[in-house]
Amino acid sequence: MELAVRPDWRSDAPIVTVLMAAFGAQAMIAGLFAATAIFTRRTFALYGAALLPFFVFDYYFYAVEPMLTEIGLLDAVGNAVMLVLCWLGWKTAPISLKEYERLLRRDHQVLLVKDLDDETLEAIRTAEPSERSKALNHLVDDTGTG
Repeated sequence: MELAVRPDWRSDAPIVTVLMAAFGAQAMIAGLFAATAIFTRRTFALYGAALLPFFVFDYYFYAVEPMLTEIGLLDAVGNAVMLVLCWLGWKTAPISLKEYERLLRRDHQVLLVKDLDDETLEAIRTAEPSERSKALNHLVDDTGTG
């Protein structure tokens, strides 16, 4: 605390230790959540939006009501890094949670021929490859191997 908070704002009151420990515990919980959650575009956007008030806090308690030292202002740097990561995640997250869950349900799905209806079986029996697929046959030809 000595490095992050200016001397005028420091206190030896027991509540300060409790609050600092609670803040650290909350940060650990947030880290565990982030490490185990499925992040979608929406998650990244909401997490990024939730970071914005922390920039106001850092600005206010550094510039308006100078409580934070320059080292204490590193909190803003950490928040900026997380905000950039949220933006990158939002920009690159490929699918929605609904689509992810749909794909996850199908991941271990097994279909047996005996479970297929007659219409599906007939569609499989009479299926013809497209011209594009036929053009790739040379990739799996077994000529000359014997």
